[in-house]
Amino acid sequence: MANASESIPRDALRANLNQLDALLCDVGPSEDRRALARKRASMQSQLNAIVYPVLTLPPEVVSEIFLHCLCDPRARPNVAEAPLLLCNVCSQWRTIAILTPGLWSRLELTFKFSLFGTCFIDLLALWFSRTGSHPLSLSIFYDEYTATNRREGIIQLVKVLMRHDHQWEDVELKLPDVSEFHQFRGKFPGLKRLAVAPHSAKPLTPAVTAFTRAPQLTNAQLSAGCTLKPIVLPWTQLSVLKCESLHVPDCLSLLRETTQITELTVYFKPAHRLIPLSPPLLLPTLRFLHLLREECHMDLLQHLTLPALETLSISFTNPDIPRFLAFLSRSDCPLQRIIFDAWPFEQRELVKCLVALPSLRELKLWRPQYFTDSFLCQLADPAALLPNLQTLELDHVYPIQFTMPALVGMLAVRWSAPVRLETFRTVLHKASTVIDPESVFRMQALVALGMKLHIEYH
Repeated sequence: MANASESIPRDALRANLNQLDALLCDVGPSEDRRALARKRASMQSQLNAIVYPVLTLPPEVVSEIFLHCLCDPRARPNVAEAPLLLCNVCSQWRTIAILTPGLWSRLELTFKFSLFGTCFIDLLALWFSRTGSHPLSLSIFYDEYTATNRREGIIQLVKVLMRHDHQWEDVELKLPDVSEFHQFRGKFPGLKRLAVAPHSAKPLTPAVTAFTRAPQLTNAQLSAGCTLKPIVLPWTQLSVLKCESLHVPDCLSLLRETTQITELTVYFKPAHRLIPLSPPLLLPTLRFLHLLREECHMDLLQHLTLPALETLSISFTNPDIPRFLAFLSRSDCPLQRIIFDAWPFEQRELVKCLVALPSLRELKLWRPQYFTDSFLCQLADPAALLPNLQTLELDHVYPIQFTMPALVGMLAVRWSAPVRLETFRTVLHKASTVIDPESVFRMQALVALGMKLHIEYH
C-alpha cells in the first residue's frame, strides 16, 4: 500500500485518468483527441512512478511474511490461496514466492490419472522443483479404483515423488493397493512421520521393506491391511504408532518389536479366536494408550504391564472390572488422564476403578450411564476419591440422573480442596435439565473466583 502522502495524488490521478478515458470515448479523431491522449499518457507515467512502500521491503522480509500466509498444515493447490495467490499479485511478488521453498513444501492433493493425465504429473514436478531442498510435508491420495490407466498413473506419480525422497519429512500415502508400495525404492534420510493407507489389501509376498531405510522415522500410522506382514518398518525406533484392524495377538507381536514406543493407538478387529495366556509384556516407555472401537480391550490390557502410563483412552461395552483393576495394580502407573467412553457400569464399579487411581488429574466420561447425586456426593470427598483431580468432563449425559444443587455442591467442595478442581465441562440434554436460580448464582460465584466452567445444552 502507498503511504498517506502518496494516496491523495494517486487517487486524484486515477480519477483524472477515468475522466480522460470518458472524454476520449466521446471525441473523434482530431487534434483535441491527440492532446487528450498525450495528457493521459503523462498522467499514467506519473501514476506508474509511485512506489508502494511494501515493494521496497527486502526480499527476505517479504519471503518471511509470505510464509505466514500459509494457514493449513498442508495446502491444496488453490489460486485463491497462498502460494498461488501470491504469484498473481505482481511480477516482483511472483519471483519472491517462487524462490521461497517453504511456500511449496506442504501439499495435499487428490489425483485421478484418468481425469488429469500426464499434465498433472508435469505440474506436480514443477511444484516440487520450487521446494529446493526444503523438507516436505505431503498427503497424496490416488483416487483411482479401477484398473484402467491405474498402473501407468501410479508409476509416473511414484517417479516424481522418488526424485525428492531425500526431502520427505511428514508423508501420507493413500494408494489403491498395498502392492503399489513396492515401487518406493529409495532412501528417506529425513522421514519422521509416515502414514500408509491402501484402498484394499491383498495377501502380499514379499513384504514391502522400502521404508526400513528411514533412520529418523519415529511416527507411523498404518491402516487396515498394512500392519505386521505387508509393510515392514524400523519398529525398534518408533515412538508413536497408530494401527487399524488388528487382532490382539498381532498387536502383542508388534509391541514386542516397538521397544521405544511412547504412544499407541489401536483400532481392534473383533476377536475370532481364543488368546492364549502368556506373561504380561512390559513396555517401560509407553505413556499414552488409546484403545478405540469397543472390542478386545481387556484382552490386550491383561497381557500388558505399563509402569509409565500417563494417559488412557478406552471404550467399554462388556467391561471386565477385575481384569482392569489387575492391570492397574500390576502396572502401578502414574495415570494423569483417563477417558472412559460408553461406560456401562453401575456406580459402584466406577468408584472401584477411580479409587485405584489416586494420581488422576483429569477424568473425562463420555456417555456415562450412571452419574447420580450419590456419585456426586462421593466425588465431594477428595480425601477418599481422586484427591488430585483438577479437570472433570462429562459429555453427552443422558438421561440426567443428578440434580444441579448436588453438582454445584461438589464443585464448591472441590474448589476449596487442597488440590483444586480448576475446570469442569459438560454437555447436557436441554429437555431433561432443570437449573434453579440458586445453582446459577453459586456457579457464577465459582467463576468469579477463577473456576473454568463450560456447560453446553443440546
